[in-house]
Amino acid sequence: MLSWRLSNTLDASFCVEALDEAIAKYGKPEIMNTDQGSQYTGADWIKTLTKDDIKISMDGRGRYLDNIFIERLWRSLKQEAVYLHEITDGFQAKRIIDDWIAFYNSERPHTALDKRTPDAAYFEQSETRKAALKFLRKTMKRHGNPNSLVTGRLRSYGAAMKVIGSADKQETGRLFNNRAENLHQPFRRRERAMIRFRRMRTLQKFVSVHSSVHNHFNQERQLYSRENLKLKRAAALAEWRQLGMA
Repeated sequence: MLSWRLSNTLDASFCVEALDEAIAKYGKPEIMNTDQGSQYTGADWIKTLTKDDIKISMDGRGRYLDNIFIERLWRSLKQEAVYLHEITDGFQAKRIIDDWIAFYNSERPHTALDKRTPDAAYFEQSETRKAALKFLRKTMKRHGNPNSLVTGRLRSYGAAMKVIGSADKQETGRLFNNRAENLHQPFRRRERAMIRFRRMRTLQKFVSVHSSVHNHFNQERQLYSRENLKLKRAAALAEWRQLGMA
């Protein structure tokens, strides 16, 4: 949950305040889905969304399943926090709800999120998106703007491509990415060892060293006989020992 407000009226101002806070902290979404309550059909709510070019989506009559995620959230909030206390005023209600939402976001694991908390899942995606954007910008600065760019189906690539204005150049076909996947195989063979790294900085050092060392020993064994492969491997090891002694 990115933002919330508590009110005992049907005025739309508290909904607009929560929306403005969420957009200011976490950026604007592509689409906003709500039910057809009076707060969401009023001019203030609609004006805020159209001002930021956010698409508007409202659940139709009888379409309770469209909003089932937020309905289950309110159900959990009421049964696990609100109904357990004898609330006498708005200040007490705000404090109880605030404590439960903090627990829900940062401490409570979710099965749908692979046993992660909502904070961990959301901010991990944000960091992945930033890393993909940084990688694409660095690559295009060095090699120019390509006619097409083959990536995996991770959402972070699509979001980064939209930011740099090249979403129409992204290709994510099933077989298009085979070359990149084959290049990853030597690195993935060492995933068991990589799991033991406790710090990302140490893992990055390992990756940088491994990439240069692997190219030295990669002999494309499918193109050579066993005897020639052994000779080339022995020559590579001898050269490597000389470099290590120097």
